[in-house]
Amino acid sequence: MTERTDGVIERARAWAAEDPELLGLVVYGSVAQGRTHELSDVDLVVVTAAGSRERLWDRRLEIAARLLAEPVAWSHELPWQGQHRFQAWRSDLLGVDLTFDEGRVEQHDVFATGQPKALAGDVIIPTPDPPDPRGQAKALDAETWIWLLGIHNQLRQGRTWDAYVQFTALLDTRLATLLGPEEVAALVPRAVTTDELLRQLRRAVADYDRLRHTDALADPTFALAYAIRTALLGGLG
Repeated sequence: MTERTDGVIERARAWAAEDPELLGLVVYGSVAQGRTHELSDVDLVVVTAAGSRERLWDRRLEIAARLLAEPVAWSHELPWQGQHRFQAWRSDLLGVDLTFDEGRVEQHDVFATGQPKALAGDVIIPTPDPPDPRGQAKALDAETWIWLLGIHNQLRQGRTWDAYVQFTALLDTRLATLLGPEEVAALVPRAVTTDELLRQLRRAVADYDRLRHTDALADPTFALAYAIRTALLGGLG
């Protein structure tokens, strides 16, 4: 872990020891896997006591600020991933990704690759279903290309921060199941600038296109793949 993520973990443990409405915490993702970098966030499942989830959810900004040890500079909810999923960042880009479960740790898709570990409390982590990254990748091939195109369009519109959030999400979910940790780490933007994101997006497009053909992951019914690939690689100079 980095000093930044270490601090979040220490503050999370202190919070868990003090708050009677909290049964425990589970950490997953890059911190649990031991592959953090200077822009890593901390992914936590907050396990609340029965009847306490809504109260803690209402305090999500306060909780995030405590974990970050600074006021929250930007935050958003992720309703498409669940009703109680929340991300927050402070001004230097240290972030927390919080999922609120009630009474027990629920099964989450990210556990298949995120190596969840109990951080606090006596919590039982469900055994994830064995992942089938190759099968999932082929089924999601068209969606992955649309995702890449959307990131590119955000950058062209000057929405650099939105593009950064989407690109890192793509790396941590879709591409993390296909590429090894070293390959994914090499694609992480070293700065949140348009030029750096465009450079890394081009590399991600090339790596994904190579992988999908090498491992026969391409969806033959998706007619736009070649056009998107050509537009992104040809238009990111």
